[in-house]
Amino acid sequence: MIHHNVFNFRVHLVSLLLNILYMEKFDVYSFGALLLELITGRPSLNYPQQSLVIWARPLLNANDLKELFDTYWYW
Repeated sequence: MIHHNVFNFRVHLVSLLLNILYMEKFDVYSFGALLLELITGRPSLNYPQQSLVIWARPLLNANDLKELFDTYWYW
């Protein structure tokens, strides 16, 4: 009986740790998407067009920041 409880505890502990790690990655991605919305002035999902992250990735890779930023941020 004791071994069963120890095994159960380990299974629940591993499950909890995996969920925490997953949520942390999700939170980081969400924060980045929010920053991208603020910088570009575009919504994150603009149906029927593609997502903001997919739209911005080529601009970031090409270092084309002028095209990426919203005109509101220009001085």
